[in-house]
Parts: sequence; C-alpha cells; structure tokens
Amino acid sequence: MQCSIDPPPRILAGVLVPAPYIFRREQVRKIRIERADLSTMAGASIGAGAGALPGAVRQVPGTTASGAALEDGLVFGVVGGAIGRLVPLVHGKTIYERAGP
Repeated sequence: MQCSIDPPPRILAGVLVPAPYIFRREQVRKIRIERADLSTMAGASIGAGAGALPGAVRQVPGTTASGAALEDGLVFGVVGGAIGRLVPLVHGKTIYERAGP
C-alpha cells in the first residue's frame, strides 16, 4: 500500500508539473498539520529579538540605540519570518502516528 493524494505528472499551461512524492505506508511514522502562520510569527519574533539586541549595543553616529535596535529588529524579523514560513517551528494536531519503532 502507498500514501498519495496527488495526481501523476502532467503538463499544465505548457509547464511540466513534477510527479508527487509517494511513500509506502511502512515508511510513514507520523502525519501532522503544520501551522505555517504561527511558525511565521514565531520566526519573526525570534528574529526581531535576536536583531534588536546587537542593534541596541552597536554605536552608530547620528543614530540612537533604540533606533538602531528598531532597524536591526525589523531586518532580522523579516528574515526570521521567512525562515519560520519555510521551517515548521510550531506543529499542529497529529493526525496519524504509527505505533512501535
């Protein structure tokens, strides 16, 4: 038996759509819903915090510490949000979990 919900490869609007990933049932250990929205927010929060700290410490002529912290926090927050969107940081409900090893 196999797990698959995608159709076979096909040509769509002149572009070849790749074949789906197909896994044998014995290979599937767990199926869960990923929360991309919460992972994006978590990544943005972590990035903003990680960027605000060095931004507050660095010395830039003509810029206050809070302004530099805000700038670095925004930049790192955007990068962290993009990473959080691609890498699941927050997991949702488990739909299936195989018993045993």
